[in-house]
Amino acid sequence: MARTPRNARHDEDPEGYDQLRRGWLNRRRAEFFAERVRLARPEVVVEVGCGTGRLLTQLAEASPGTRFLGVEPLADYVEFGRRLIADAGLTNVELHVATGEEVAAVVPPAIADLVLSSDVLHHVTSQADVAGSVRRIAKPGARWVVVEPSAANVYVGAFQALANGERNFRIRPFLRAAESSWALTARSRMFLIPAAIETPPAWLVGMERRLERVPGLGGAVVLELTAR
Repeated sequence: MARTPRNARHDEDPEGYDQLRRGWLNRRRAEFFAERVRLARPEVVVEVGCGTGRLLTQLAEASPGTRFLGVEPLADYVEFGRRLIADAGLTNVELHVATGEEVAAVVPPAIADLVLSSDVLHHVTSQADVAGSVRRIAKPGARWVVVEPSAANVYVGAFQALANGERNFRIRPFLRAAESSWALTARSRMFLIPAAIETPPAWLVGMERRLERVPGLGGAVVLELTAR
C-alpha cells in the first residue's frame, strides 16, 4: 500500500523536518504546550503525531516527574527522535510507530491525563477513528489539546488547500466526529508570525499576541477537549 504524504517535502527527511520545526512559530507552540503541562500537572502525557520528538524532548526535560509517550506514523522520524532522547539522557519519554487511528494499539488504555496534537488531524484518514482511539488511552476527564491550521486565515487556508500532502482542517466536522468521546471546553486562535520567519523583529513579537486573536489573522485554531 502506498504511504499517504504527511509532511510532503520532508517525509523522507527527518533532519530537515526537525530543522524546520525550530523557528519562532514552533518555539511559541512549545511554550504553549509547556504551559498546558504545567497547569494540568499530569502523570502521563501522550502526543499524537509527535514528529521527530523535539517537542516531547523539551517537555520531558522541563517536567522530569511526568511520563511522556509519543506516537508517530513515520518510522524514520521515530528513530531520529529516539536518538534525540538518548543524547539528552532522558528516561521519562518514549516514542512509538503508529498512526493516529492506531494510538490505542501502542499506548495502554486509560493512561493519559493530557493528550497533545499539533498539525495532525488534517492529515489523518478518519478523524472519528482518531478521536475514538485517543479516548481509549485517556483517563475519564482527561484533556486533549488540539492545534490545527486555521482555514479562516486566507494565507493558511490557501496553502493548506493547494500544497502537496496538505488539506484544510474543518472545525465543525471534527467536533461532530469526536462528539461521542470528547466535549469541547475551550476554543481560541493563536500564531500570527509564519513558520518561515525564524527570528521576528521585536515590534512584531510585541503585536503578535494581540492580533492573533482577530478572526482571519490567527494562523491556528486551538481546541481544548475533555474526555466524556
